[in-house]
Amino acid sequence: MSRGVTLATAVVVLLGCWVGTTGAAAQAGCARAASATKSDTLTQSNEAILCLINTERTRRGLRAVRLSAPLSSAAVAHSTDMVAQNYFDHVSPDGKTARQRVLRTGYFKGRSGWVDEALAMGWDSRSSPQQMVRMLMASRVHRSILLSRRARDVGVGLVVGAPTIDMPGGATLTLDFARR
Repeated sequence: MSRGVTLATAVVVLLGCWVGTTGAAAQAGCARAASATKSDTLTQSNEAILCLINTERTRRGLRAVRLSAPLSSAAVAHSTDMVAQNYFDHVSPDGKTARQRVLRTGYFKGRSGWVDEALAMGWDSRSSPQQMVRMLMASRVHRSILLSRRARDVGVGLVVGAPTIDMPGGATLTLDFARR
């Protein structure tokens, strides 16, 4: 996907999510889901994102995904890289794809498998886990990734800071879904 298309999709998703802030998160019991992401709350925000994704999946009769340390390592590294190098794309400036990043972690252990990735970013209250998952669910393409029947594991990579726009209170999220 080209950089321009990815950024345009992100902007559309961000704008589309300004409407409606009621609470699947509150109903799901996902702690800290509505709080803006900050450096000192990253662990809780990552847990809330996993909780919200699994709430969306189980509500639709899908199995919950498991948090994977190798996938999370790839996801955090990609989010960190996007913020540091000021880009927002599934392909890094050096040409690395989500599959290549996941392969480097050893997640597949020499076997083949499926991997897909979803990206989001937000500012201030739109950097909360609840808003970021809502943004992804509002996008047809990202929704299909979050609700894929193929997914068994997920890596959650939420970091403080946002690429492409210099605004305080930003957060960037990479979700790497996979199955060995």
